[in-house]
Amino acid sequence: MKTNFKKIIAIVSAVMLSLTLCSCGAGEEKTYTVEVKTEGGMPLEDVKVKVYNDKKLDDILWIAETDAEGKISFEAESSDKYTAVLEQVPSGYKAEKSYTLNSENAEVRVKPQMEKSDSLDDITYSPGDVIRDFSVTDVSGTKYQISDLLKEKKAVVLNFWFLNCGPCKMEFPYLQKTYEKYSNDIEVLAINPVDGTENTISDFAKDSGLSFPMIKGESEWESCMKLSAYPTTVIIDRFGSIVMIHKGYIAEDGVFEKIFGYFVSDDYTQAIIRNISDIK
Repeated sequence: MKTNFKKIIAIVSAVMLSLTLCSCGAGEEKTYTVEVKTEGGMPLEDVKVKVYNDKKLDDILWIAETDAEGKISFEAESSDKYTAVLEQVPSGYKAEKSYTLNSENAEVRVKPQMEKSDSLDDITYSPGDVIRDFSVTDVSGTKYQISDLLKEKKAVVLNFWFLNCGPCKMEFPYLQKTYEKYSNDIEVLAINPVDGTENTISDFAKDSGLSFPMIKGESEWESCMKLSAYPTTVIIDRFGSIVMIHKGYIAEDGVFEKIFGYFVSDDYTQAIIRNISDIK
């Protein structure tokens, strides 16, 4: 009887030890957050994030789309083997094949990939898009390639205007004044897709004392940039992304300087600027 009792105690002890070991092996439950941003630090919304239990991408654990802050979160056991794969990355950005999640709060950055483009056909831009690598030639015959400009400058400003546009003419003196101060760091390309010839545009620039490149642009710029008002100012930042589209003229001292100063700042973090008042 005593022998049987000892056997029962031994069996129960073995079972309890086994359960304890299983419990310890299960690992601690944690909350993991994956944040998807551009190289410049701008959160990307609606990117599909697939999380796998292993680096071989055989065992999928979680699927979700990033929110407005570029984030997804999931609950899982503590592990250093979780791997993320990105899908639905916006056009113009390049993601790696996979990303190892080395911590509970993992930040994943995708790089801009500027594509070559010799035509504006079938292109429509929105804020956040990476610009195609286009080139334009000004009225003096100088060619400007966007990728080359961004190697030297911290931003490129596209100013869309036309000769018979009164508000455009009101804005130019303020743009010229600011350009003179920031021309080492920012290039301005004044593109006219509406009227005039290279000669009439050149004469206007001389008469108005404008020193930034003046361009007789293709009419396709109107649909490409969805131009509904003149002038329209488009900012391409140092990462090649369209981060600001301002419709309407700016004819007030200090406004262009505020805009230009923001984009040349050493602590610039990429973000979509929807209103000039958003610039801090």
